[in-house]
Formats: sequence, C-alpha cells, structure tokens
Amino acid sequence: MNTGKRLSHIKPWRGCQFCRQSKVWCDEGRPACRNCVKYRRVCLYGPPTDTKGQQLPHAKQSPPDTRPLPGSQSSTFPLEKDDSASHTTLASASITPSLDPYSQSLLPLSPARRALLAFYTEEIIPEVFPIPAVNRAWNQTIIPQAFIEPALLYALLGITSSTLKLKHVKPFNPAIAFAEVQSHKVASISLINRKLQNVLDATQLSTILTVVTLLGSELAADQDSDAIQIHLKGLRDIINLRGGFDGLPIFLIQVALFADLGFAATRRSLPSFPMVPMKTRPPKNKLDRISGSLLGVTLMTVKDSLDPHMTQVYRDLSVVVAFRESCSRGIDAALYELEYFETLALRVQHHLITFLSTRLSRKDTDIQSICRVTVPIFVIRYQFVIYGPSMIMDSMAIQLYEVLSSLDLTESWKQFPSILAWAFMFGIWISREKCTRDWFLFRLAEGSNGILRWQWTEIREILQKLFYVDRLHGADFERICEEVRLLVPHAGRM
Repeated sequence: MNTGKRLSHIKPWRGCQFCRQSKVWCDEGRPACRNCVKYRRVCLYGPPTDTKGQQLPHAKQSPPDTRPLPGSQSSTFPLEKDDSASHTTLASASITPSLDPYSQSLLPLSPARRALLAFYTEEIIPEVFPIPAVNRAWNQTIIPQAFIEPALLYALLGITSSTLKLKHVKPFNPAIAFAEVQSHKVASISLINRKLQNVLDATQLSTILTVVTLLGSELAADQDSDAIQIHLKGLRDIINLRGGFDGLPIFLIQVALFADLGFAATRRSLPSFPMVPMKTRPPKNKLDRISGSLLGVTLMTVKDSLDPHMTQVYRDLSVVVAFRESCSRGIDAALYELEYFETLALRVQHHLITFLSTRLSRKDTDIQSICRVTVPIFVIRYQFVIYGPSMIMDSMAIQLYEVLSSLDLTESWKQFPSILAWAFMFGIWISREKCTRDWFLFRLAEGSNGILRWQWTEIREILQKLFYVDRLHGADFERICEEVRLLVPHAGRM
C-alpha cells in the first residue's frame, strides 16, 4: 500500500521574537509579554509563521490579560493601535517631534506617541519647572527611564493625553479622547502593579517616577480623588521601603511632595510627608543679587498683623520666587544653588499648607486670615500654571470665599485696600464656577468704589508689591482689572 508522506504540522504560534529565540512559551500579551517585561527586553512580534510556502491566515490578536493584580482596579492591557486621536490632537497644535526614543525604547511606538513624548518634554515640563536647568535635568532623567520601563512610558503618554484633553488643544471627540487616556493609564497601572510585588523592583527609580507621574496626572488633570489617595498611599509605602528620599534627585522629591501638599490643601489636612531637611546656604552675594526683586513688600509693612512664624515664611517665599524668575530670564545657577532654593521652596510650601490646615484652632487677624489662603493659591498656581482651574483651585476658591465673606469688608477696605484687591483678584482668577466668580467680581467692584481708580498701571504696581508674577498673571489680571473698572459705576445697584 502506498503511504503518502505525512505533512508537517503547521504550528500557529505567534510568540514574540525574544521568546521564539529563547525557545520558551510566550503568553503573547500586548503591549509586551510577561517574559519581556520580566527580563526587560524589547517585545517584538513578527509576521505569521510561513511553512513550506503556505501563508497562514492572520490570527486575531490575543485577548488582553484580565487576571486581577493586588491593589489594581483593572489590569487590562490596551491593544496596539494607531493612536489616531493623539495624532490629530498634536497635528492641530503644530508640534514638531524632536525626540526619537524608539531606537532605545522597549516598546516600538507609533509616530503619534513620539509626538506625545515631544509635547511632554517641550511643553509640559518647561511649565512645571520654569528653571531651564531643572527641566533639562528632569527630562534627561525620566525619558531614559521610560525607555527601559514600559509602565513609566505609558504613564507619560497618559499624563500628556490628559493635558491635551484638559487644555482643548483641538476639537476632539470626547469619547475617543477619554478612551485614549484610559488605555494609557490602565496599561501603566497593570505593569507597575507587577513590579510592586517585589521590594527591589518597587524601590527602583523608574517605579517611583511612574507612581509620581500617575499621581500627578490624577491630581492636575483627571482629578479622581479615590485614585489620588491610592497613588499617594502607594508612594508613601515605596518611600518608606527605601528608607526616605535620600539619594533621589531634588526635582523628583519636589514633584512628589508638591502632589502631597496640593492634595492636603484640597482636603484641608496636614501633609502626609515630613518636611525635608535644609541644604547648605549659598554665598551671600547670590542672595544679594536677587534681593532687589523680592515680592511681598506690602506684607512686610503690616507684619505686626501677621503671625511671626509666617512672616519669615513669606520672606523665604519671596526669595524663592525671585530666584526662579532670575533663572527663567537666563541667569545661570550652580547645582548646589538649585538644590538649596528648591529645598527652601518645599519647606515654604509645607509651612503654608500646614498653617492652612490649622485654621479652626487659630484666632488670626483679618490680614493673616486673607494671607493664609491667598498665598497658597499663588504658590500652587505658580507651580502648576499649565493646568489652570483644577480640583485644588476649586477648594481654594471656596476657602477664600469663606474668609472674605466672614470679614467686615466696609471696614477692611478702609484699612488695607491693596491686600483686599489682591485677594479678590486671585479669587476671580481661580474660580471655575460662574456664581463664585461673580461673587468675587461684584464684591470687589462694590468695595473698591471710590478707593481705587482701576487703571492697570496702578493695579499692577499694587500687585507687584504682593505675591504676583507679571510673566504669568499679567494678561489675565489686566482683563480682570478692565472688568472691574466697567462695573464700578454700577456698584451701588449690584
């Protein structure tokens, strides 16, 4: 009997290149299989296997890995796609990508994702870190870490997508934009939860950067209180595991602590992390060079009405802002100077938020009550000016309303009109709700009638002697000044 030769079995296996070369089983997970994640290899999938010239039919992509991981609400990986929403978003913004991370990245990414990274490094970070040397140091740290840590890369894509969505860079389909943000976020959380199962992995720099980025995204853009608390607790646990912040870059400590302080301000609670120790003081001549542009001069004229401890905090804040503004104008600073002033900034912020949370146990003067809320508003918006209105500012607007509405404004306008005008203008600036904004606006026009002329040159001079930066606030505050000027003649009928 003639027996035909047995046809070889066609194995429909589409494992990644690393697993195929290593001859190990591949779970074919997207965007990276478990083996590549474990050994930090580039996870690449080739075309379908061709046996004896036969072309295999294209298999459907493997379903997402939906096995739950401890501490995660979802662990589903998004399938690879062309990121059309991101591409359209960035095309409308006329952004030219200047980074090419794909030769080093563990994940082969699309041009649209390259553009997202470019937007992150060139648009977001310079706003968060106004000092060029600091934003360069941040980018030079976080981008290489993202090349070797997919969880961090997805976190960066997520916070950038959230920022674009929040700032309405283009007309977009909200459903598509939301799905894009969530896909990046879920992928990052899924990957980072695996690393958090091991102490050594959990305390790596890339892990801390990932958690800080996820926390910052929720706090500044997505504003999910439950997620913020989860990420904040995770960050505290990681820092405790490594024995504190020692050895971490100052700018990473700055972002981590500022997220904690911002959330504490929202909840009117004490900060979670302790105050950082002070660095070595720079030479006196450095401090003398910036002393001519210090803010808060008006507050020093009424220091008898301020808490003595907070008087020094306001002085330190003036020094920090003057230093940062000098750096933003291109004046070079040594690394030890940057570390000193950024550490001083963290200590100032810690004092301000702690003082804010003790309002119920204090009996302050009217001026101190106003400053207790308005100065933190200035600090928070100065730090995260790119994001504009947020859950933090919503809470701060309510707190400022509570303070100002409790005062005898008729008497206060006679005693300290410049401080009241400054506080009311910040209230108008940060208010997202129309009714809250109108309250600040109408009370300002009514109370200042006959006291201030509402010419911008006059108002600008008043603001510059308090906490205000013309580079950031000038255009918006000039518009507010014009609104008030037009309302003043009708003040008696409001």
